[in-house]
Amino acid sequence: KALTSHEIHEALGDTAYSSRIAQDQAAALEGDLKASMPSNRQGMFGPGDFTVSESGDSAVCPAGHESRQKRRYRKERTGPRVIEWSADLCNQCPLSEQCRQPKNKKGRMLRVTADYHDRRARELYAASPEGRAKLKQRIPVEHAIGRAKNRGAGQARYVGRVKTLLQWALVGAATNLMG
Repeated sequence: KALTSHEIHEALGDTAYSSRIAQDQAAALEGDLKASMPSNRQGMFGPGDFTVSESGDSAVCPAGHESRQKRRYRKERTGPRVIEWSADLCNQCPLSEQCRQPKNKKGRMLRVTADYHDRRARELYAASPEGRAKLKQRIPVEHAIGRAKNRGAGQARYVGRVKTLLQWALVGAATNLMG
């Protein structure tokens, strides 16, 4: 509201806005930020394919194997947890090639952050028909920004805020006239 003097209840963004930091900032401003979510590497299992307990202490992999009991904590005990599966188990698993890189002969590790379950819910929404329809509303804006950048708005040609704003105004006018 400080920049636009309008109440903003919902914003749409690309994958750059799917981070926990962006979501926290939107929540602090009492807005709802809907963003595209990064996809898994083609043919590979991603975090959403694992069933993680509500506490984040254990998980079951797509092949149905439970994680081993040993857990490592990074930084502090409140930081992200790393859930592990043993190398022996993963080396014998028929789904290993979809779960780990071919060179990796260690067991699978899964990083579980405090917002793990919230992130999975946002992934499901973004992939749902309702979410896809909502996020498609970004396309005209993305195209307009691309056209403006192609017409000179990608880099300021002048020094100073006033001259840069004038450049943007001229590019905007040219973009509107040319369609």
